[in-house]
Amino acid sequence: MNYPNYKSSVYREVSITTSSQTQLIVMLYDGAIRFLRRGIEAIEKNDIEAKAAASDRALAIVQHLHLSLDMDRGQEISANLERLYSFVITQITEGSSGLQPRKLEEAIKVLDTLRSAWAEVAQQERAESVPTELLAQQAANGRLAVHG
Repeated sequence: MNYPNYKSSVYREVSITTSSQTQLIVMLYDGAIRFLRRGIEAIEKNDIEAKAAASDRALAIVQHLHLSLDMDRGQEISANLERLYSFVITQITEGSSGLQPRKLEEAIKVLDTLRSAWAEVAQQERAESVPTELLAQQAANGRLAVHG
């Protein structure tokens, strides 16, 4: 077992299981952007296999975000996100197949803008929630009743 990779994997798993839905969306954007940057680097190095793998991962994330839209509840916002995700999917597909880093960079710009908005929402949620340090302190003092 490669210990540093194991620690990274455990950290990532704990981050995911303890994050809010909004924080998870931010993580998805982070992943898509990271993979698109890897795709650009791979195109520049003429590493077609790495480009394909990175682009496929980014595309899968954006498709997941696209398919998870709630068109009934989100209405106008969901419709706008659907158009943006469709644009990003097209940019990734064309950029990857045509070895055009500029199209992947355009996808990154859109995703980065959306990520910033979601990160702001996540930050507001954290500011309004009970601090984990307070919960830990109450639990240590025996004053925290969980489920009754």
